[in-house]
Amino acid sequence: MKTPVTNAPHQQLAREFLDLWLKQARETLQDTSLFTHGLEIMSGFADSPPPPYGQMHGAQGFALPPHLMPLHMGLQGIYWQNILSALAAGSAAQPGKDGRFGEEDSTTLFALMRRMAEDPEFAAQVRAEIQHRLHFQMQSMQAYYHARFERQLEDPECVWRQGNCRLLHYPASSPAKTKKKPPALLLVPSLINRYYILDLTEATSFARYLSGKGFSVFLVDWGVPGEEEKHFDSEDYVTRYLCAMGEFLRAEGYARILAGGHCMGGMLTLALAAIRPDLVDGLALFATPWDFSADPLHPTLHNESGVALLERYIESFDMFPGEHILSMFYLRDPWLFQEKLEHFHELTPGTEAHERFLAIEHWVNGCVPLPKGVARDGFLRWGAHNEPYRGKWRVGGRLINPAEITQPAFVVTPRKDRIVPYASALPLARALKGAVHLEPDTGHVGMIVGSHARAEVWEPFVAWAKNPLRNA
Repeated sequence: MKTPVTNAPHQQLAREFLDLWLKQARETLQDTSLFTHGLEIMSGFADSPPPPYGQMHGAQGFALPPHLMPLHMGLQGIYWQNILSALAAGSAAQPGKDGRFGEEDSTTLFALMRRMAEDPEFAAQVRAEIQHRLHFQMQSMQAYYHARFERQLEDPECVWRQGNCRLLHYPASSPAKTKKKPPALLLVPSLINRYYILDLTEATSFARYLSGKGFSVFLVDWGVPGEEEKHFDSEDYVTRYLCAMGEFLRAEGYARILAGGHCMGGMLTLALAAIRPDLVDGLALFATPWDFSADPLHPTLHNESGVALLERYIESFDMFPGEHILSMFYLRDPWLFQEKLEHFHELTPGTEAHERFLAIEHWVNGCVPLPKGVARDGFLRWGAHNEPYRGKWRVGGRLINPAEITQPAFVVTPRKDRIVPYASALPLARALKGAVHLEPDTGHVGMIVGSHARAEVWEPFVAWAKNPLRNA
């Protein structure tokens, strides 16, 4: 983002001042009740839910559904309202008073605040810098919403279906020279976003890469919950769907079944391995949460009023809207969307990086609605009450204890994950006895589809999966 040069010394100071101010605001907001206030506002829309999934998402080939614009505009409003109101009040971190912000930064910021009050030219340059950034954001958001993307990959054969859930098969493209069936690899995505993060583009498809390495890959497409799923909770997805898929694969003659889950899908996969060890010969978990007290939202939710508000919010819907789930993630840190706009602005249209960005955004903004029971599990039983980590989570009548898992395990905990914090996923990796543990320097999505995913995650996973496993 380039700023027009006016008075160079004042310009540089103005940019430094705004950067410091936004750094302070970001750290301060994360300790306030912003998330709670956001829930209160969004709960007012319970009587006017968003359009059905599929009616707007991906309309006319746009990468981003237009009905999400109010959310993103609101995030920008939060971003700038904080800085403008504080500037008008003339407040800033006092030197040495804010341990989160740091003494050096707060001293510099306080000095620049005094200069604003004493130097009209500097104050004018700060206002010009704000106007420039606002203009830049509007331009970037317009480009963001007018970008066009259509996923080109065709789905492979559907080999199993129940309700709105499908099992897609990617046959091993380089099978071993033996009459035995290749290992089956069951890939389980989250219930919140669509399955195709694991089959995003030709260059970034984890599923197709694995089929090319000799695995018979089966990718779960949870679909959009329908009549059969609308009363499901997370346990139902394990006991009624994943167990049935495992039984189907055994009936098809697969002697070895490896199950790998991403994010929330990792928790469902772990539960499957725990209650039906006969169906899982090896377990892989990619960015799977476990200790929810490590989540930034936990302090807000782990109190009586926060839990009550969230419970009322969930109960106000028959199906918890995907758009509201997305809003809740963004309310954790409204600055993330601003960073996304700045990154998008720097990309050259038509490049691989630009196309990957649009493909990921199309997936991110495609949150599906959740059955109320799943929302209760995810946000209340897991998020607020931390039942998995506290040894209270039961599936199929059995406590899910990772220390009791006997299958070989492979666990990836990305260091830069903002969706599942590293500190949330790490206890699960440590609890699984003898697990192979990777800690790539990537984020939640980059671990799967980023430019370094192949070297840092895909290849090590294949090397692990080809080792002799139990019942091989």
